Amino acid sequence: MTKRLEQQGYNMEGIEFKQFRNSSSSGTSSMDLDLGPVMKGTMKEPGINKMITKKDGSVVTMEQFMRDGQQAMNAEYKQLHGITAPSSDMNLVTSVHKESFSTTKLLDKNLDFSTISADDIASIGKVLDVKMSGISNNNMLTNTTKIQAQCRESSKEIENMLIKKLQQDLAKAPAGSVKQKEIQKDLTYWENMLKRFKQIGTEETNPMKIIELNREILRETGGKDVTGVINDLIFAFKPK
Repeated sequence: MTKRLEQQGYNMEGIEFKQFRNSSSSGTSSMDLDLGPVMKGTMKEPGINKMITKKDGSVVTMEQFMRDGQQAMNAEYKQLHGITAPSSDMNLVTSVHKESFSTTKLLDKNLDFSTISADDIASIGKVLDVKMSGISNNNMLTNTTKIQAQCRESSKEIENMLIKKLQQDLAKAPAGSVKQKEIQKDLTYWENMLKRFKQIGTEETNPMKIIELNREILRETGGKDVTGVINDLIFAFKPK
């Protein structure tokens, strides 16, 4: 990859690619592996103001560098394995990737959602929507493993984002108020869906059992299967 990019005029001195993998995804369907460019010995993205300087002094956008990097990875990966990198869910990611949140604050472990703008919170849903489309369009997955992958990816956002936000909202709502009751109802619903999604996404491997679990969700929600619940999840992050 590095040699291919150097041949295209990129100055790769001091730049390396860091592997990123969510450990909770290990052994599951659609287990992705991302590579991100960083300055050697750091976790900082190369370039200034999302621009990369080439050997001849010209500059290109981070988007262009990411596209060229992905093509270099595709070529090397196909030469090694006979299929493209995206088919194996291998992607080059940067801060401008379509699956990147609008702010890195959303990655903070002890995030206070009241300090995040409505547009930034909405970016959680936008990223999830992109991921769901990617899974749906992945021809390497069966219908059952697509459901698994969608549940696994969605469960992360339920657990790490939505439930935490609802818990914070609940703590700030006036005791005994209609708002408090509504938030508690939403929290209980999504905690139940989290258990369901985790069971489908990471705990179950029997295709028939997964189909039955999807039907159970359909019955419990009065007509919404996994796809319908995920659409609600995406909508839950939109500004009210």
